[in-house]
Amino acid sequence: MKLSYLPVNFRVKFISPVRVDNNPLFVLRSVLGKQLKTLCCVSPHTVCKTCMYTKACVYACVFESIVDKKNEALPGRNTISHPYCVAQGNYTFEKDNVLSEMGFVLTLFGDKAIEYLPYFYGAFVRAGKEGLFKERIPFEILSIKVNGESLLVNQDTLRTDFTIPTFDLLQEDNLDSKNNKEILIELKTPLRFKVNGNYSKYFSARDFWNCLYRRAKTMFIAYGIDSYNEDFPILSETGTNIIEKNLYWNNIKHYSARQKNEMELGGVVGTIKLNGPLSNLEKNLLEFARIANAGKNTNFGLGQIDYWMR
Repeated sequence: MKLSYLPVNFRVKFISPVRVDNNPLFVLRSVLGKQLKTLCCVSPHTVCKTCMYTKACVYACVFESIVDKKNEALPGRNTISHPYCVAQGNYTFEKDNVLSEMGFVLTLFGDKAIEYLPYFYGAFVRAGKEGLFKERIPFEILSIKVNGESLLVNQDTLRTDFTIPTFDLLQEDNLDSKNNKEILIELKTPLRFKVNGNYSKYFSARDFWNCLYRRAKTMFIAYGIDSYNEDFPILSETGTNIIEKNLYWNNIKHYSARQKNEMELGGVVGTIKLNGPLSNLEKNLLEFARIANAGKNTNFGLGQIDYWMR
C-alpha cells in the first residue's frame, strides 16, 4: 500500500517589500490555478468536464481532478482530491504584515503529478511576473529544493533527476501497541472535517482518526501504487482517548472567483492530547497527515498537522 510523493520547497523574493492582505497560501493556490490554466488549456471556452482534452491536460488533472463516477476512491463522485497540497514554509513579517521573502512547500502525490513539476514551476514563474497580493508586487524564485538539493539550474532550467520517495501505509516499526502512548497533536492550520454532518470543534478520538483515515484512503486509492479499495486496511476501534484539548475555531476569508463570492473556510486550530495504545496503522496515519495535511481544502494549505509522541 504505497504512494509516491514529492515535497518541493520554494523560496521567493519580492522586488520590493509587499503588504500581505490575504492568507499567503490562499493567494498562491489562486495564482497557481490561473497560471496553470493559461499555460496548459487549449480550449479555454470549454467546460473541463465536457472537454475532450481533459485526460491529457495538466490543469484538469491537478485542479479539476475529474474521474468517472464509478471510481474506487470516491464512488459516486465525479471529482476526487487533488494530487497536491501546500504548506506554509518559513517566513517572517518585517512589520505590519510586510514581507520581503516567502517560503512554501508544494507536495505532489502520484507519479503523474510529480512528472508535472516543471509545469508548476512555469506557473509560478508567470505568477511572479504578474505579482502577488493587492499591490501586485512581482517576485522571483530564489530556490527550489527537494531533500535539501537544489533543482534550479537557472531561471529556464529545472533538474528532474531527483529521487522520489514513497510512503508505505502498512510499514512496520518498533511501536509497541500494547503500551499506552501520550500523543500531542498540533493542528497548525484550520482542520475542517464533518462530525454528524457538521463542521465542528467538538469531536472524539474516533472522529479524529476517521478524518485522517478518509484522507489517506482517498489519496492511496486514487494515486497510489497498486492500491485498491478491497485491499485497503480497515481502521479498527481506537484504544486512544482525548485527555486534553486546547482548541479554537478559526475562520479564514477567501474570495472564490468561480462562485463570485467571499467565503469563509473555518476549521479547528490548536492542540489535542491523546492517551492510550496506538496501533501501527494509526501511527502511520499521523505520519501521512504530517506530509499530506488532513480534512477538507488541503490545497489551500488547511489541515496542516504535527505531532509528538512519548
